[in-house]
Amino acid sequence: MSIESHLNKIRHRLGGASASLGVRVIGRALSFVSVLVLTRTLGVHGYGVYTYAVAWATLLTLPSTLGANRLLVRHIASYEATERRAESRALVSYAQRLNLIIAVGVSAILGVVAILCFDSTYLWAVVIALPLIPIQGATEVDQAALQGLHHPELSLAPTFVVAPCLLAVFILAGKMLGLSFVATSALVVAGCAAFGALLVARVLRRRYLRTDRGSSRNIVAAKRRIWWIDLRPLMLVALVTNASAQLEPIMLGWLGDPAEVGRFQVALRVAQIVSLVLMGINTAIAPRIAKAHALGDMTAVREEAVSGSRLSLLWSLPVAAVVMALQGWLFHLFAITGGNMALTLGILVMAELINAAVGSVSVLLTMTGRGGTAARALLVGLALDITLCLVLIPSLGEVGGAIASGTDLVAWNLILAWVVWKTMGFNPSALSRAGTLRRTPQV
Repeated sequence: MSIESHLNKIRHRLGGASASLGVRVIGRALSFVSVLVLTRTLGVHGYGVYTYAVAWATLLTLPSTLGANRLLVRHIASYEATERRAESRALVSYAQRLNLIIAVGVSAILGVVAILCFDSTYLWAVVIALPLIPIQGATEVDQAALQGLHHPELSLAPTFVVAPCLLAVFILAGKMLGLSFVATSALVVAGCAAFGALLVARVLRRRYLRTDRGSSRNIVAAKRRIWWIDLRPLMLVALVTNASAQLEPIMLGWLGDPAEVGRFQVALRVAQIVSLVLMGINTAIAPRIAKAHALGDMTAVREEAVSGSRLSLLWSLPVAAVVMALQGWLFHLFAITGGNMALTLGILVMAELINAAVGSVSVLLTMTGRGGTAARALLVGLALDITLCLVLIPSLGEVGGAIASGTDLVAWNLILAWVVWKTMGFNPSALSRAGTLRRTPQV
């Protein structure tokens, strides 16, 4: 089969991934603009303080939803496949109430811990960032509902387009009015931008799925136990995945200094361009994998996953080459100096390439009811990440953080790929051979 035929088959299988990828590309460009504005406004030290506070808020956002965003994607996609719209509405209503109660409690606990334990460098920044926890959690619920309803491009718009756009516009407008910004005032602006994103997410979700609390109560009462049983492994996956993503900025802030946090975060933002296609693909195929699994079509599940991995690697290789070629110009653009940024970026880019090649392994497991297995594998990676951070960051700074982050990403990708092979009967990576399932999937 020719390369063109392969590409046409991949495009056919992925369908809506192109739209969600387009939103992610636009969002990444806007995120670059917002980070550029922040680094040039706050400096590397101020941006490090800002990043540290946002990392704590983001770390505790998913615990506030208890992983309900993943539950929403999986179950709403299944309900829509079997035309059970009332259950979709009831699930969204249940997730909203759950998020509000837990987010307020989590925010209060972090506030007390910050006042008692945090260094004065970060204290007020973390306290000011607390409202981000309930705001981002509520946004996650609405976006997950949109994704489960097969609107992946709309589900991405609030976080990837609206929030960074508003942040950059507000900061630039303030500077034009003669205002000066430090990390704490920038976090106030970030909170306003996040609230704007929540409003957009709520409007979009209500357009396609309005909740009716009165008529949902009986369904919630009947389904709560089933949802909670399904939620527990998804909650653990969400917690571990989110902890891995925010661990390095937090550990660098604890064991290093704000400048190292800022340099690492800029390098990470640049490196994540490499796996941008994979992120768009994950958003698009998650509800389709859940639907195919609900209908018992494991061949379709395999084709979705393998096609996504191949397309991801196809695009990631040239992007990685361009990123490494332009690294000096990019760091100058962000006004980042000091440290060994070239080595930091190189380590992170290599890890993102492997991530792109292995494919949508976490999505595969969580969308097919194997969240507990995925969570155990992710815990191994997180333990390795924490150990490497403790050992390497004190002596190597952001380079040590990059080694820890990259090793964690590669380790859990390979473990999850092996789990997919053992439980679902196929290799999900871009190197998978054509054909049908090689092994009988475990039910």
